[in-house]
Amino acid sequence: YNDHEWYLVEKGKKKLEGFSCKWGVALTWLQALDRTNWESKRHDVEELFRSAYRETWGHPPTRYVLANVPNLMIFDDHDIRDDFGDRPEDLDPNSLDRWLAEVAYDIIKQYQKQLYEDQPSENAFDYHHHAFGDVGLVFVDVRGCKTFHHIEGDPAPFLGKAQWRALEDAMTDSQGLFANCRVMLMLMPVPIAYVSETATMVAG
Repeated sequence: YNDHEWYLVEKGKKKLEGFSCKWGVALTWLQALDRTNWESKRHDVEELFRSAYRETWGHPPTRYVLANVPNLMIFDDHDIRDDFGDRPEDLDPNSLDRWLAEVAYDIIKQYQKQLYEDQPSENAFDYHHHAFGDVGLVFVDVRGCKTFHHIEGDPAPFLGKAQWRALEDAMTDSQGLFANCRVMLMLMPVPIAYVSETATMVAG
């Protein structure tokens, strides 16, 4: 993950050491700089965030699977920072967290979104739908709609009105993407119901 064990660092349970937590390293680099100088570190931060993918996807078993099995992705908070999209600073265009998040999002586009969408893309959303024969796949976005594509006053803030409408059209329109599907798989990066961190850990 881009934010490997960052939640432990934030809670004071672990010290930031080495380069395993890319988010923490980048944050440390830029906290020492005036905002006007953040842009001068963009290339270094981009390469740091790219290294999270190179290290993970370069792991031999992972590399083999990615090379031999078709794959589609949807990003989650840990591709940027733990709980991204749930904190006020994530919507603040002047915050360091938001600046770093936008850099991380550019890397997400390069490594994840290019699997199903040519980049650069004009699409101002991250959800995506696919139909393979009679099987439909719905990738639900729960992060980008609250941050990068946030619309003030949206009546459906968790998924966004546009995402709800796109899903309804695909499912109910006689000419919709899923009109001939018999099976649908809904894929989202967060659990539908979350009890507690302890219960989740016990359940595995």
